Amino acid sequence: MNYLERFYGRLNKDWHGSLVRIKSLNHPYAKEFMHELSRKGLVERISWGWYWVPDNVKDVWDFLAHDRNIKILADQTAASFWNGDFVHRDAYVIKVQDASYGKALAAFGQKRGWNFHIKVVPQLPPYVRKNGVLIEALEPTILHCLQEWSFMDGFAALYANKRRIDLNRLLKAGYWRRLSGTNVRVKKVLEYGYSQLTKPSSHKIGSRLNDRFVAQEIDEAVEKVADLG
Repeated sequence: MNYLERFYGRLNKDWHGSLVRIKSLNHPYAKEFMHELSRKGLVERISWGWYWVPDNVKDVWDFLAHDRNIKILADQTAASFWNGDFVHRDAYVIKVQDASYGKALAAFGQKRGWNFHIKVVPQLPPYVRKNGVLIEALEPTILHCLQEWSFMDGFAALYANKRRIDLNRLLKAGYWRRLSGTNVRVKKVLEYGYSQLTKPSSHKIGSRLNDRFVAQEIDEAVEKVADLG
């Protein structure tokens, strides 16, 4: 067995099904070997310095589970997970810290018709692991969706998980956020929407919202979410 074969054997063992960056391989001839393996069709060049080590990947979720790089499914994509795909979206919002990896991931998805919307963030959000895929935790997902006017996503996730959510903690966190483009606190959005979702409930919280346009948008979203009940 020659050097290239040994290199490929170790590469395939450690990185099959995953994107890998040449400099992560810590081998003096990694660049030359990856180029040769690409020429032979044993790996796929994705972008500058990045390759994919092929495996039997059934779909986008299978790839996300196999790929070893750290990435978090977030925002509306995470909300779809938490609300049982009540709001189905064909784009995948993915948060990463490594901008180079983010570009490679977007390029890989584009080749396969997967719409990856990459967000490079200084710090990854809290997450849970489900079937090998990292998904943004429930409460940060709800807050972000409400902040970005994705009311149906956020309130569907809230309603589907109302027994496991610490509402007081969520309200406290929402106090420090503003609805994008407005002076309305996310706490107020949450209070009003939750009140609409639970009426006539004995557990209603403050429900006043002075901005009628925002209130109407929430009303429309909540009306659809009520179908979950």
